[in-house]
Amino acid sequence: MNTRTALEVGGFDKALSYTPKDIDRVFYQDNRRILSRSKGAGYWLWKPYFIRHTLDTLREDDFLFYCDAGAYFIDSIDGLVDTARSTGQDIIPFDVGFIEKMYTKRDTFRLMDCDTPAYTDTAQRLASFILLRKSEFTRAFAAEFLDFARDERILTDRENELGYPNYPGFVAHRHDQSIFSLLTKRYRLLAHRDPSQWGNGGEANYPHSQYGQLIEHTRNRNLSVWLKIRELSQALFSFPQSGIDKPDGDG
Repeated sequence: MNTRTALEVGGFDKALSYTPKDIDRVFYQDNRRILSRSKGAGYWLWKPYFIRHTLDTLREDDFLFYCDAGAYFIDSIDGLVDTARSTGQDIIPFDVGFIEKMYTKRDTFRLMDCDTPAYTDTAQRLASFILLRKSEFTRAFAAEFLDFARDERILTDRENELGYPNYPGFVAHRHDQSIFSLLTKRYRLLAHRDPSQWGNGGEANYPHSQYGQLIEHTRNRNLSVWLKIRELSQALFSFPQSGIDKPDGDG
């Protein structure tokens, strides 16, 4: 369903798939402590890895779109691409309906130098859907995303070690989503409305998000996770990880 709707409805021109075997052997060995963990098939470290890898294969100004496996397209991605072009942002993040400090552990804030209200007390951004246009900035952002994700203290559920407790109301860490969210805030990227049904009703708060619902997001557990890419000549990527217990909100 996911692949078919991406091609037939979403407007993607190509469909590609990645598996764990596609991870470079040296990279895997260097990061095996994370990648060998069952949660998120390696705490979702593969996501920034494949995003960076795929950007390297695209042409300048092509669009790359990541989308969870627990989702299918109900409309074309064109409206979202048009929004990206009109705002001039190379990366389009989407808001989540909860505050960052509820879903990001304290060491992540500290180690990323983001432990201020501008980060902690604002809405977290999704890692379930990400739109990127290939550019020098996007390549640098993807490299930074991957570098932070390789640090167990930042990415994983490892206990805080820096002597600062989690903020009151902390629920759970969101791993790659926490890192991605903080980076988009660091670079002052304007957040957009969730393109799935979970963004319906929020149009008044996002006048710059000139698109309707594009995706139906089931957020079911134990789904394979898909990575989708949209270029000017669009592509789609998948990363199967059946049997992974995926908390809501993790990408």
